[in-house]
Amino acid sequence: MRAEIISVGTELLLGDILNTDAQYLSRQLAAVGITVHFQSTVGDNPERLKSALSIALSRSDIIITSGGLGPTADDLTCQTICEELGVEQELHEPSLEHIQEFFEKRGREMTENNRKQAMLPKGCVVFPNTEGTAPGCAVAKGNQLIIMLPGPPRELQAMFEKSVKPQLMEMTKQTIVSHTLHIFGMGESAVETTIADLMEGENPTVAPYAKEGEVQLRVTAMAPSQADADTLIYPVMDELRRRLGRAIYGQDVDNLEQVVVESLTRCDFHIAVAESCTGGLLAKRIVDIPGASKVMECSFITYSDEKKTKLLGVPPKLLKKYTAVSQEAACSMAIGARRAARSDLGVSITGYAGPEGGPNGEPAGSVWIALTDEERIWARHISVAGASRSYVRHVAASHALDMVRLYLVDDVDFMGNCMPLKKKGKNKKFVKCIMPLPVPTGKGPKKKGLQKILPWKGDSAGQVFSKLLFLVALLAFLGSAGWLLYDQVYVPWKANSAYDSLSDLYGDATQVEQPETPWWDVFHLTSQPEPAEDVSTPEGVPDSFAKLYALNPDVKGWVQIENTGLNYPVVQSSDNDYYLYKDFYGNYSKYGTPFFDYRNKLDGTDRNIIVYGHRLINGQMFGALENYKTLKYYKNHPMIQMDTLDEENQWKIFSVFYASTREEHAPNFDYLRTDFSSDGDFLTFVDELRERSLYDIPVDVQGDDQIIMLSSCSHIFKDARVVAVGRKVRPDEEATVDVSKATVNEDCLMPEIWYKEHPEVSHP
Repeated sequence: MRAEIISVGTELLLGDILNTDAQYLSRQLAAVGITVHFQSTVGDNPERLKSALSIALSRSDIIITSGGLGPTADDLTCQTICEELGVEQELHEPSLEHIQEFFEKRGREMTENNRKQAMLPKGCVVFPNTEGTAPGCAVAKGNQLIIMLPGPPRELQAMFEKSVKPQLMEMTKQTIVSHTLHIFGMGESAVETTIADLMEGENPTVAPYAKEGEVQLRVTAMAPSQADADTLIYPVMDELRRRLGRAIYGQDVDNLEQVVVESLTRCDFHIAVAESCTGGLLAKRIVDIPGASKVMECSFITYSDEKKTKLLGVPPKLLKKYTAVSQEAACSMAIGARRAARSDLGVSITGYAGPEGGPNGEPAGSVWIALTDEERIWARHISVAGASRSYVRHVAASHALDMVRLYLVDDVDFMGNCMPLKKKGKNKKFVKCIMPLPVPTGKGPKKKGLQKILPWKGDSAGQVFSKLLFLVALLAFLGSAGWLLYDQVYVPWKANSAYDSLSDLYGDATQVEQPETPWWDVFHLTSQPEPAEDVSTPEGVPDSFAKLYALNPDVKGWVQIENTGLNYPVVQSSDNDYYLYKDFYGNYSKYGTPFFDYRNKLDGTDRNIIVYGHRLINGQMFGALENYKTLKYYKNHPMIQMDTLDEENQWKIFSVFYASTREEHAPNFDYLRTDFSSDGDFLTFVDELRERSLYDIPVDVQGDDQIIMLSSCSHIFKDARVVAVGRKVRPDEEATVDVSKATVNEDCLMPEIWYKEHPEVSHP
């Protein structure tokens, strides 16, 4: 649906006030899946408003106006819209009463012109104003909707949240979700060239936005829910990360300084800052972030050479030889700041912010940034020729933050020129020139938590070995624990949660619903088109299974044991292997989907219906069957509900037994029988089920009855199966069991393997 926003008010055109209403409405509409295609602003002029409305009606489905609903003579939005639509205005008594009460509560007299605010379009839906006097409303024209809202932001936002938004959400059944990747160090054109093919997608979309010194990529998708939208977005974002790599500094973050402060906090690192041309901007951006006091040691603003020497220890000879705007000066400033603060990191900025350049012809916008730790120093040069002074300062501070960010993620190869702080090799001359600073006496940087467990400068060989041994053991432990949590907790939870939504699709009202009214009828307006034809379900599929069948035509039933968590669809394939490791949607899942034995005919003719299901580690899926090992549990859950495409049935459990599937455990009881030669053969089979049952249960079974088996794995012995067997409730009896008469079967016959593992138990 295309939406359009018309903001009414001469004060908006004159720039006297900022149009925050349009910004708010655009964001809110996007959040409920409605795209704003156009925005316009008109003054308090009826003819111009009519013209804007006429254009909007020619191209948009929803038109939302803000403003012009006040009591004064120039508030003509409602009157003008009614004239354009050919709709009469009438007095809305509840709104008039609200306006009168509004003035009475404030001890003020209502003037006659306030009565005008209660004159609304005939047949409209009225939105009460909880924050002011002017009510809002919605009126339909054909298959289009016009919504009128007051102009004051406090009134508009409260009305939209309480009255309009819920109706729009019901109308669209869609939501729009956006995630933003923040990029630094890569220009907009370079970014677009790298991801050009990804920007051609329609859902999700990828759109670049250039900000001051950086680029943002907004990935947006429309779907029925946020989870569905994220499913569309995440693969695209993964590909963007693969292509753009280290240039991405964050996702859905506020800014670069937020990322840096949070990273410093996580690493328990402290930083000191020395600035010249940026004049404290870098420090300001850091301390603007809550929690900066935990990582910021101190800041120096040293414009003059004298202060660079006095506060930071930059040698006068260095400044004379290389000038204050040089790689050497930046490095010396960073070292001086770190040493003076005794911090982990020191960062510096020196340059020509403009509009003038350096005395030796250096251009404005030439800046050096340096970052140092205890052992190394990095220097980066940028040139922002022709830019404004404020832009140069902002970009320079951003580069300094980016160097810190890269350092903290150990991506130092892209920070700039790197030099070890040692007087040897090819760096001897340079290091000598920036290192004649006195080393402060006293205790150096305090030992951090990581230094206690990670190999660190100054550790002995034995300490390094011990720390490495500890880290290997720790990683092995964390890896094992992580795998156990993933495999034994997350995977079972995810497997079961996938079925939670399916239960909402199973029931009586499952015929595919078609709209019988216009999309805007959630506002209960009077104009309605002819109802759409119903979409019928396939022949033989009852309404209760229609939605499930549309997702998977292999669905043949639904099984449930009340209040146990066993509540799942049941499928059937041409063999018993297909759904052993596939979920309801056909995707791989180690926990599969409950399924009927492929041999079963589900038309009521088979004597024994067999349903297989995995047992999740958390007891879900068919894990409830293991609980039948206690008589109390059976007494609380003596019934099975199994519905098929042909009928809905309940089954009285009369046997719970353990079986083995391994040939070496022979002789085994073949309980997976679906055909019987006679009633006598069937009843003999039932007797064997009772003989192996853990309990003696007063549920009779006759020769023409039908039984159902729920079979799942058990840990009672290797390759064990636990089976609950129920008899279908007959038409002339109640679906109840006298559980008070159920007792433990003292002579229960177990598989042979059971007696081998429990020699203390005598074989009956």
